[in-house]
Amino acid sequence: KTLGNVNIDISAYNGTVNNVDSFGKPLTLLEPIRGEARTLRHAGTLGVGKKLQGSINIRFVGSDEGGEVLSNDVKVGIDVERASIGLDTMLRIVAERFLLFPLGDITN
Repeated sequence: KTLGNVNIDISAYNGTVNNVDSFGKPLTLLEPIRGEARTLRHAGTLGVGKKLQGSINIRFVGSDEGGEVLSNDVKVGIDVERASIGLDTMLRIVAERFLLFPLGDITN
């Protein structure tokens, strides 16, 4: 982005996520929602047994016509003890197309 005669570059690099395998109970997949025929609920918890961790490096560089004015690297990290995630999905299938789908095409 240009600000007057100063160029500012922002970049992000070295992003990491650790302990993604800490996904666990309460865990719900494909649960129908009462009164909503086409909606399924999915829910789970991250940080079960060990903290979910993430980090990313961000670099800010500002320069003018004469050269570099400012350069700054920042590492931002996060530790999540427990986080609940929920997702509701709507699904609509045309029954005739679903029932007439040739089983031989499943592997294509």
